[in-house]
Amino acid sequence: MDNAADLDGNPTTVDPADVINMSLGSPYGQPEDDLTFFTNQAVSLGIIVVASAGNSANKPYIVGSPSMADGAISVAQTTVPSATRYPLFYESTAVTGTIENAVWQNWSVLPGNTLVQGPLAYGNADGSNKNGCAAYTDNMTGKVVLADRGGCNFTLKAKNASAAGAVISLIGLVAPGDPFEGGDGGDRPINIPSFMINQATANILKAQIANGVVVGIDPADAINLAFTMVGSSSRGPRNHDGVIKPDIGAPGASVSAIAGGGAASGPFGGTSGAAPMVSGVAALLKGVYGDSLLPQQYKALLMNTGDPIYNDVPRDDLAPVTRVGGGQVNARSAYYSKLIAWDSTDADSPLSWTGSMSFGYVPASRYQVYTRTLTIQNQGPLGQGINVSSWFRASEDAAQGVFVTPQVTTAFIPAGSSIEVPVVLEIFPGGNGDLGLGPLHPWVVNRGNLGADGSSLQFQEYDGYVLIESQSNDPIHVVWQVLPKAAADTIVNVTGVGAGALVNASAGVTGTTDIFSLIEVDGNDYDYTIGDCTSIGLPPGCNQSPVDIYEVGVRAYTDTLPYDFLEFAVTIWDAPYRAGQYPPEFDIYIDSNADGTDDYVIFNGDLTLNASDGRNVVFLVDLAATPQTAQPQYFIDSTLNSNNFILPMDAAAIGVTPGQSFRFSVFAYDAYFTGALWDCAPKVNNVCAGAYQYTPGGARYDVPEAQLFPTVPIGGSAAFSWTTSAAAAEASPDQIGLLFLHRNALVGRESDHIVFTETYLPIIKK
Repeated sequence: MDNAADLDGNPTTVDPADVINMSLGSPYGQPEDDLTFFTNQAVSLGIIVVASAGNSANKPYIVGSPSMADGAISVAQTTVPSATRYPLFYESTAVTGTIENAVWQNWSVLPGNTLVQGPLAYGNADGSNKNGCAAYTDNMTGKVVLADRGGCNFTLKAKNASAAGAVISLIGLVAPGDPFEGGDGGDRPINIPSFMINQATANILKAQIANGVVVGIDPADAINLAFTMVGSSSRGPRNHDGVIKPDIGAPGASVSAIAGGGAASGPFGGTSGAAPMVSGVAALLKGVYGDSLLPQQYKALLMNTGDPIYNDVPRDDLAPVTRVGGGQVNARSAYYSKLIAWDSTDADSPLSWTGSMSFGYVPASRYQVYTRTLTIQNQGPLGQGINVSSWFRASEDAAQGVFVTPQVTTAFIPAGSSIEVPVVLEIFPGGNGDLGLGPLHPWVVNRGNLGADGSSLQFQEYDGYVLIESQSNDPIHVVWQVLPKAAADTIVNVTGVGAGALVNASAGVTGTTDIFSLIEVDGNDYDYTIGDCTSIGLPPGCNQSPVDIYEVGVRAYTDTLPYDFLEFAVTIWDAPYRAGQYPPEFDIYIDSNADGTDDYVIFNGDLTLNASDGRNVVFLVDLAATPQTAQPQYFIDSTLNSNNFILPMDAAAIGVTPGQSFRFSVFAYDAYFTGALWDCAPKVNNVCAGAYQYTPGGARYDVPEAQLFPTVPIGGSAAFSWTTSAAAAEASPDQIGLLFLHRNALVGRESDHIVFTETYLPIIKK
């Protein structure tokens, strides 16, 4: 950036070392990452660090490292001004429709000025080459060729379709998610337009091939996409504490030199293409302000002046704050702004100062109030009077259990001075009729079937912006976000021999609980604080993350036959919790006939087993099979921001029938950094050894099936009971009590357990 032209046309000199652009990293960014540590160290030295947010699409908590570092400017990808969508149409004897979200691949040929259409082909007629990675043996002249994603470069699929005579290439996703601009693999020639479509649309087209479906494009229907999100851009918030990430957006599709290609160039995109745009603007601003601003203040200035970005067209739905932060970078607005505003709540930790206000995950059983501090600084030569107000991003959030209110609405800031404005968040989980507030949005997000669904998180979170207006300065803004959850306040009481009650002290929220047979209560082996390597005696940036078992439970209940469904419950020690999918993995080894040899293993993991899907699934492996393959069975039963995990399984699938004793053991792995085993149950002298015996229909302390899923009314209670016998004690000797998993609870209160002595007197967890 040496000798660049400043925004006012004057020459300026910027030290390239003042701004670092980073395109490294991986999804599900974690604070233990060494790149995160490096990033924060660089910012502490006065260097502005700009990092790409990642290209893992609109999935909760998937923003990448090192962009999730406190000091980094995390950049999302927005569309270039010339970006265009070309809706495709399809019609058969059975259906007619339009594909509105097909994404044109910028390494392919632009659609022409005339209508193009043809019958759809999906692989060769003999069923081969459905991913399009081989040359087609069928003549595809005049056809639209659909190929599944995977197996080879996107460009090779389009090249093969083009070589076979196709008029349009379609690439169909094979997992949920938005279509995106695929990378350029360099395969040529490609003489036809290529589009990516989502899985649901690809499945519709495949189902209509027998009905002679025709697919086409009319260029007259083209739609300009400027100021919208690119589907592949990773969203936040940050995995370990819910802080707003990404911080800002920028157009990412551009042209780049090709390494080793001489004067050759090619398309370059993704958030790796967006980050340099922000780096360039940051460098120009550094040429104006020099060292008079901290890197965090440069970051805030860029966020304060970002342009509004929309999810899509028509532009009636602003993108959530955790997709694009302060908006799309605007160099002119940042240059001319004399005001800067940032969250300075952590006054002793300037590294965390940023141009957004993160209230994070807030479970609330009653009225809650939280305050953050907003600093507004006047960089101009004249004093400025300001007005301060707060706005929701979406009307669906207004009057639904949340207020965000600046405590200063008008003020005067002298030249070169700053003021502090408290910003108060109020949460009414059950609503407030006197204030015209309805209850919080019902909690729907989870790690399972909705784990890759950004729209469900968008519904769940509340976000908006604090607007700062003055007569002599264009308005600036500071975005805010909170993820509130209506939580019950449930405790467990033993009311007599074989009887107890769940009691809910909340005045506005009903509680929901699951009851399991308690098998293990394990100590806090690591005393680990999320993101803090030093808490486990390792240096910062250690690239390790313990997964520490707290409680283990199991239960059997009726599906189609008595006790033919099993669920294994595992809770973990976390301070405070893991928000998204990673790193916990639990492998449960099952000896189905209790003969001392394990027969099956079930475990949880990303559906693709490589972190690319975003949905957490329970897999089954038959240890006697050759080869041993992991087969997905059920989505995991676990919500975001929780330490509770339930792994469901058909009893018959693991060779267990009602009344049949089986044995099992549990192993806890870090599935993100190292794959290392961190804990197990049972263990003897800190060594994994032994297994637990349990019998479906023969729990030692048996709770009636009708009581396993209690609902606890507001300010009320739900009774439960248990029976025991010598036969049950022999059938399930390793059950030590009852485990209670609360689905809507406060942090640190998500589980309770009762441990019984040999005389069946309860000991209750405090």
